[in-house]
Amino acid sequence: MTIIDDNLMFCSDVSLNTGAAGTVYLIGSQIDSRTIRDYGNGQPVYLFIDVGSEGIKAATDATGTLQFILASDNSAAIDVSTGTRHYLTPTYGTSNADPSTIPAGTRLFECAIPSDGAKPYEQFLGILQVPVTRAITAGKVNIGLTLSPTSQRYYPNGI
Repeated sequence: MTIIDDNLMFCSDVSLNTGAAGTVYLIGSQIDSRTIRDYGNGQPVYLFIDVGSEGIKAATDATGTLQFILASDNSAAIDVSTGTRHYLTPTYGTSNADPSTIPAGTRLFECAIPSDGAKPYEQFLGILQVPVTRAITAGKVNIGLTLSPTSQRYYPNGI
């Protein structure tokens, strides 16, 4: 069971930015870390990205790729150029010829967020969207933080 705190959601079924490829966009809301001093308080905190209700499609007759960046800044309007970048997700491919390439409900990504040792987190934590090769024409995402990842696997004791 995944436990999700509404205060730790960056976005819930929020539309992706449909602007030009190669441009970085701030999407969703930001988390103000004045209320959170230590993400996880000694245990891993996981970033998750799920495809929302529409699936994700690229520009007409083209294959596009998309990435997300976990970033922080001293302002809620996280500066896409100067904000601190903590994690860049793998690249995800989309195709207008096959809109079900990334269907609704797909878990795109899940990992423990980095500790703040090398790059301390600034006050506001947010998500940046990067359409890498083509603009995205449609798509929604759910992005947040959780203490209980769904990709975690438990195995029987081998003793």
